[in-house]
Formats: sequence, C-alpha cells, structure tokens
Amino acid sequence: MAEQGADIAALGEVAIEFHGTALPEEFKLWRNGLNLLLRGLDPIAGAIIQGEEQTIQIALLVQAWNFLFAANDLAIRAYYGPALNLLRSPVEFWMAYWYLRTFPEQYNEFTNPAVAAPKFDTMLRRISRKHRAGPQTNVGKWIDRLHPFSHVSREAIALALDRNAAGFRLVLGPATEADLFRYCTSEAIVALIPLTEAVENFRLVMGVSEPFETKPIGPKLRKRVTCQGRD
Repeated sequence: MAEQGADIAALGEVAIEFHGTALPEEFKLWRNGLNLLLRGLDPIAGAIIQGEEQTIQIALLVQAWNFLFAANDLAIRAYYGPALNLLRSPVEFWMAYWYLRTFPEQYNEFTNPAVAAPKFDTMLRRISRKHRAGPQTNVGKWIDRLHPFSHVSREAIALALDRNAAGFRLVLGPATEADLFRYCTSEAIVALIPLTEAVENFRLVMGVSEPFETKPIGPKLRKRVTCQGRD
C-alpha cells in the first residue's frame, strides 16, 4: 500500500521506468503493436465511408485501439487490474466488427436507441451458425480469461491483496510486478493480432490493396504469446 502522503502520480512514473528497464521487450512489444494498428488505419483517414454499416465498423476498430492504448497506459503505471478490465472491451469490439461484416444490414442495432445492441453471446452464435470456421473460433476462451477482471471476483480482489507470512498488504496505487505486466502484455497482443487482421480486412473493403507491415506481431510473437498466458 502506498505510504501516507506518497505522490501517487510520481509512483506511476517510477513504474513506467521500471517496466521499460526491467521488461524492455514486453514494454516495446505492446507499444509497437499499438503503433502498427494505428498506422494500419492511416489510409482510412479522410476517406469517404460508403454506408452507415461501414461507419460503425470503423468506429468499432477505432474504439478497440482506444481501449488498448488506455490499458497500456494503466499497465505501464502498474495498475494491472484496471488494465485487464479494459482489455476485455477490444474483444467485444472485434466481435462486433465481424458481426457487422457478416450481417451488415444489422448496423441499426448499434445506432438506433430504440433497438437493443446484440450481446456478445448472441453475436457469437449468429456468426458461428453462418461460418463454423470463421474468425470467431476460440473467442469464448479468449474473453473468458478476461471476464473475472471486469467483475467482482476472486481474481480481481486478489490483485488488491499482497499476501505474505505476516498476513497481507493492500495494493493501493502502483505496485510493480513483472509477471503481471507480462500477462497484461500477452493479453494485449492476443487482442492486437486479430484486430490487425480486422483492420487489414477493412482496408480491402475500402480499396486499399497494399498490405501494411505486420512483422512486429508475426508468427514468432504468436509463439511467445502462447507461452505467456496466465492460468
């Protein structure tokens, strides 16, 4: 727990330095993935969007980036629980993107206040019925890992308690832990990989034929992510 009178903002800056120094690969990997996704959206800036369904599709991808950036900003300051909470939303935005790519006529479900937006499980079922081997494969396990951090749960509460032989210490404010930062990074990259593919898909829809550079989150990274998952 931060000491009485501690400058919480200053502790966050110390945490940033810790992650950048002690975990430089993970620190750069997440930022590189964010920059890659952002650059992938560059050709869409100023483009004329055809139809409301495409407007909603690109808005979903942009929001996914916003949440990933905010999660990174929290994680590098050692707010791992809130970062993991935010990392669930990009999964839902990604699912909604593919839902609208599959059923573009349903865009009003996301714009009409008189119509309820489809729930995650509803979108998953509808896509799965139409495309049994589509991009939604295994998404259930993906979001299930993050689900506990978006609700009151043992996992979420445990992040606020540092147990030791004397009892426990409350984790209030930044408290750096290498394994937790690695886990946050691995979940972020797990999100960035399919989101990059979704941006590539939307670029094709917009008539952008040239692929953008994807080496920073290519096959080698996929292997690393597999090894870094948290049980």
